[in-house]
Amino acid sequence: MNDLDELLRTDARAWQPPRAAGPDLDAALARASARRSRLSAVAALAAVVVLAAGGIVAANQSAPGIPATPDPRETPGIPVPSPTPTPTPSQTAGSLAELTDAVHENAIRHGIPAQVDAVRTTWLTAQEFLPASGDEPTAGIPGGTAVWVVQVQGEFTCDDCQTTQQGPEPSVSTLTLVLKADGFERIWYEMGDVTRPLHRLGKVVALDPDGSA
Repeated sequence: MNDLDELLRTDARAWQPPRAAGPDLDAALARASARRSRLSAVAALAAVVVLAAGGIVAANQSAPGIPATPDPRETPGIPVPSPTPTPTPSQTAGSLAELTDAVHENAIRHGIPAQVDAVRTTWLTAQEFLPASGDEPTAGIPGGTAVWVVQVQGEFTCDDCQTTQQGPEPSVSTLTLVLKADGFERIWYEMGDVTRPLHRLGKVVALDPDGSA
């Protein structure tokens, strides 16, 4: 037993617990470096993707828009412009100038014209509008003859007006004329102080009381 005890004591003194392996710092540093490299690569790739996407968006915003080509089947037809109406001879500047001069010549025979209004109509309509016009002969002028009814306001001397007082001839404020639209021949006239609503006959044209010159 003594030998056995001695052997056990000798083995016990000789035995030592195994040393625990310490951390491998070099390996840990290598792994950390590798992980940082991978993260850096991923971050760089993400930055490239973001920049590329931003460039595409900027290019799309700066590029001019291309208008869509309409479907020919849905394109409305182009409206054809209507022809410009040609003015009738009675509406031209030349004919109005001639009318203005004819009215002026008639008016200054009786006084001083201040305002001239005219309207184009027919002789039949003028006779219905001017009650006194039927009292004067018209040499058989057809009722459909185009005429100008002209009302001149100013100061006129009525040579044919009847007065019971002796003295200067009476003065009136209105001279009414009916002139043929073709040639402006006077076919009827009236003097007095009554003005009539010419607009009932049509569009009223204002003429220069001093003539066209």
